[in-house]
Formats: sequence, structure tokens, C-alpha cells
Amino acid sequence: MIAEDLLKESSLVLRGGFEVVFGTSEKPASDCNFHALATNASSLLSVSSSDTASSRVQRFRSKRENLVTKSGFSEVPFLECELLLATVLDVSREKLFLRYTEELRPVAEEAFRALFFRRMRGEPLAYILEKKEFYGLEFFVDRRVMIPRPETEMLVEWVLSKADEYKKWRDSAQGSGFFLADVGTGSGNIAISVAKNIPSAKISALDISDGALEVCEKNAVKHGVADRLTIVKSDLLSVFLEGNDGTRSEIASSPERGGGLLRFARNARNDSGLFIIAANLPYIGTSKNRYIARSVEDFEPHEALFGGMDGLEWYRRLFRQISVLKILPRYVIGEIGFTQGEAILEEIRSVFPRGRAEVKEDLAGLPRMFVLEI
Repeated sequence: MIAEDLLKESSLVLRGGFEVVFGTSEKPASDCNFHALATNASSLLSVSSSDTASSRVQRFRSKRENLVTKSGFSEVPFLECELLLATVLDVSREKLFLRYTEELRPVAEEAFRALFFRRMRGEPLAYILEKKEFYGLEFFVDRRVMIPRPETEMLVEWVLSKADEYKKWRDSAQGSGFFLADVGTGSGNIAISVAKNIPSAKISALDISDGALEVCEKNAVKHGVADRLTIVKSDLLSVFLEGNDGTRSEIASSPERGGGLLRFARNARNDSGLFIIAANLPYIGTSKNRYIARSVEDFEPHEALFGGMDGLEWYRRLFRQISVLKILPRYVIGEIGFTQGEAILEEIRSVFPRGRAEVKEDLAGLPRMFVLEI
């Protein structure tokens, strides 16, 4: 089948599938004459043999937009089908434009349809493509981790803006005064984004999931920050806590891992430095505050989504752990659901009555993150 015909056919099917799978109001274009469009494909996409590669890309892009507009195709399914086909052919979307009139080999068509049917079943596109952009960086993702969300970029932006106030260590070659603990790191999107923007920072990425830590390490290597990240398995901040016998656990006393982090945190705090704990913990409630899309619940790891009855159980545990740390952070920040602003402030005040806490809104004006200054 011609690549362009495959895209048109699949986007129509995907558009109709979205209505069934996701309950959207978008309906299949029943009045769209697909066969007529396919018959006219050569005239729609014809180019001159004298066209350069650059002009052909521009011409194809223009005609693609014209095709989507006039045919009634939905832009989102058409775009997703393009991304799937580009993945199969191992080309960029730009180069895919140049192959619209190409006759696909059966093996390529079969591979495309395999990915296409995964999407039809509601699997998030990021899992199918095994990548998701976050803060200008492309992260590897699979079903061991939650897919990074745009709203989480608020946490990175806040950390970077706060670090700007401490030029003393941001510009330091040793970075002896900036320490970030990313709790529940998942794919490592927060820790790695900060590391890319503050090369001198000392950062630990903590997660209880072995699978998540493997994904985090893969992304750290991909972005060239593996030597500046300490990736540790930890139940929240347990790596920083002392054991029941009054001595630090084996991992916490290790110079290469927990012990090194503890010393760095102490130096950052005692040297008028910056010690921040950032957390993007599960905050969807199993009964209250249970706002979740079907595709998220069906495919993303539940241990990274649900935080008890009201969604705040993991944060309660985190606050209790922080309260007994021998080295307190200067700031604690975390992402929350849009209905949890007042509730999280109450939880913070119950543990840190002298701390200063506030909730910040996202671009839509909804509560999205909290900031605690201790």
C-alpha cells in the first residue's frame, strides 16, 4: 500500500476508535469519500522533478495540511499515525513527508498495523514509541514508569529559579552547595532535567521500584549525566534514615551512596547552601480525589498512580520521614492533584507548624504543586 493511503485509512479508523474507546465527541467522517481521495492522491501530492529536498518537504507539509483540512480527517489521529509510521520506517516526520508516495513493503505495513492496533486498544502513544519529551529533552519510557506530564515541568522550573538565587554554588565547579533529592524519580525526568541545567548540582534519584531505577539509569546515560546522578533504591527517604538500632542502614553509611549524600546534604545546609527535596508521588485517591483517564488507569503502573483513599498517603509518610531527618532540607516541593490544595496544606501544617507553605497554580489556574520552606 502507498504510505499516504495507509495514513489516511488508519487515521479514519483511529478517529472512530477514539469515540468508542475514549468516549470522545469526535465522530468518524462518514461523509468522507476515502476512495475518491485515494484516487486523487497522485495529483494532491505531485511534485516537480526539479524540486530540491527542502522544497519537497515544504510542499508535502502544505499539501498534507490541505489534505487534513479538506478531507475531514482529525489532526491528532493523523499525526499519531504519522509518528507510528515514522517509527516503523526509522525516519523523522520531516523525512516521512518525502516518502508519502512510496509503496510500503509488506513487512513495514505489518509492523505499522501492529503498533496501530496497540494504539486502538488505548495504549498511550508514549509507550508505543517508547519516548516522551519533557522540558525539552526526550526520555525513554515504558510501562515500568509513569509517562512524564507537562505540568510536572513546574517543579523543574521552580528548582531552577530558586537555584538562580544561589549563584555562589551554581557557578561553583565542585557544586558543594546545591543538593537535590528527587523522591519517586520514575523515569528520572525531574532529576535529569535539573542536572542538564545545573551541571554543578549534586542530585540523588530515589525510587522503590527496581524497574523505574533501570529506566532512570538508561535516561541518565542517554543525556550524559549518569556520572552526576546517584540513583538509589529507597522507600521514600529511607536511605537517609537511621536504622532501628540507632545506626545508619548499610546503604546510608556507604561512602559511595547514602553516606555521600548525607554528607553533601549536611554541607549544603550548614554552608548556607541549598538542599531541596522534590517529589512527584502517587496522588490519585482510590475513593476520594479519584480523577483518572481510562487509558492511564489501564496502562500506567498503579504503584505510581494511587496514593491511598484520598491520594495523600505517600505525602504523609514523606512528611513524617522529613521531620525526623538530622539534616533538614531548606525546601520541599511536590506535585498534587487539582482538588488537593487545601488538604496538602493541612497535612504540612500538622507536621511542620512553623514551616511556611503555599500552593502554586498551573497555567490553567489550578492548584498543581506545593512549596514548603522549613
